Amino acid sequence: MSTSELLIRPVALDDVRAVVELHHRCWRAAYAGLVPDEALDAMDLGRSVEQWRRGVLDPPADRFRLLAERTGSVVAFITYGTYREDHDPDRRDAALGGEIYAVYADPEAWGTGAGHALMTTALARLRELGLSPIRLWALDGNERAARFYLRHGFALDGARTVLDFNGASLPISRYELGAAAG
Repeated sequence: MSTSELLIRPVALDDVRAVVELHHRCWRAAYAGLVPDEALDAMDLGRSVEQWRRGVLDPPADRFRLLAERTGSVVAFITYGTYREDHDPDRRDAALGGEIYAVYADPEAWGTGAGHALMTTALARLRELGLSPIRLWALDGNERAARFYLRHGFALDGARTVLDFNGASLPISRYELGAAAG
């Protein structure tokens, strides 16, 4: 399918359940073998829906949520904004940059250009806002995601930490747009 069939737009309240269901499907598909089954099984759809609803109803001014829709179905989403310090082990230049918080495409839409279209849109918006550098954090071992980030000009910058997810300690590494591999 071509990306011309995609509609990219902000996430609306009516989209929340579809986005959260897609997010949970993506975690199960992309992180099988990387995240313990118990942690994946502990994902709470209802809690996630409520968190997303709050975020859509009262969004922070520096956070954005877009989705890609094809023939009326949500096929991907991205969240981005100013850099968050919560994962950053050294807090370096945290207030100065932008961050891609999450980008997920439905496993059935992998390779169709939906994620690419969202990433291109988000990066352009972060640049318009003057947010530099642009970073993201990714689960170690997720080779599909690593290839995607590298194609968009990101490189590992050497920062690493651990994310606590449903009782599992997950190693994550930071990528920076245009960074020399660290």
